[in-house]
Amino acid sequence: MERTLLIHILSFFVAFIITYFITPLAILLAIKNNCLDIPSERKYHALPTPRWGGITFFIGFLSVLFFTKPTVQFISYLAASLILVIVGAIDDCKRLSWRIKLPATILATSLVVFGGEIMVQQIGTFVEKGTLELA
Repeated sequence: MERTLLIHILSFFVAFIITYFITPLAILLAIKNNCLDIPSERKYHALPTPRWGGITFFIGFLSVLFFTKPTVQFISYLAASLILVIVGAIDDCKRLSWRIKLPATILATSLVVFGGEIMVQQIGTFVEKGTLELA
């Protein structure tokens, strides 16, 4: 097997194991901090469900840093993800206003676009107008 493939497989399993073992801790912390999704007509679950699963995935993903040589693009994606995870975790408990979530999302998007050297060439297809080309 190729060395790169082995590193990818190893990093996947390390991330999986970390996520698997910290999930119960996240559940306990979510319950302790009353970060629960309460059932309603719009929900599928019947019992209050702990939130903060995104935190466990993000922490597991951080283990990838031990297996890669971070580039500027990777760091910008990581910083954008960190912003979204923090805002999302706070929103799970405190119900943040759009006045906080929108600027955080714009900042995270800007980090990906400018730090990740992403060029947006089209926004999409509009029914009446066709494709909106930007470049």
